[in-house]
Amino acid sequence: AASTGPDGVQRTTSAVGTGPVDAAYKAVQQIVQVPVELTEYSLNAVTEGIDALANTRVQVADLGTVGNVGNRSAHPQTGEVRTASYSGTSADTDVVVASAKAYVNALNKLLGMRAAKTSVDAAASSEGESESEASKVASA
Repeated sequence: AASTGPDGVQRTTSAVGTGPVDAAYKAVQQIVQVPVELTEYSLNAVTEGIDALANTRVQVADLGTVGNVGNRSAHPQTGEVRTASYSGTSADTDVVVASAKAYVNALNKLLGMRAAKTSVDAAASSEGESESEASKVASA
C-alpha cells in the first residue's frame, strides 16, 4: 500500500494478513501508526453483476492519545467510560480498495479530530497565559 502518513511523507509498504482486506489494513496501520481497534466492518453490494459496486463502512475506536488529549469520556450519569470512535465509508468495484479507502477515511477523521482538539487546547493555553500576563500588568 502507498499512502501519506500524518507527517506528510509518502510511504510504500506491504503486509500479510488473514485475507486481502486484513493485509491492506495492516499495511495502512504500518504507515499511519495510530493505535485503533476495528469495531465494525460491513460490506454491501450496491449494484448487481460481475462489476458490482461494493459499499464498505468501517468504525474504529481510538486507543491512543496525543499529549493531554484524551480519547475516553465518562457518561455523566452512569459513569460508563466510552472510547471515541470514528466511521468511514467508501464504494468501489474492488472490495479491497473500497475497504482500504473506508479505513483511511475513518483514520483521517480521527486524526482531524485530534488536530482540532490539540489546536483548541493550545489556543486555550495561550489565552490563559495572556490573561495571567494582563493580570500581572494590572496589579503592578
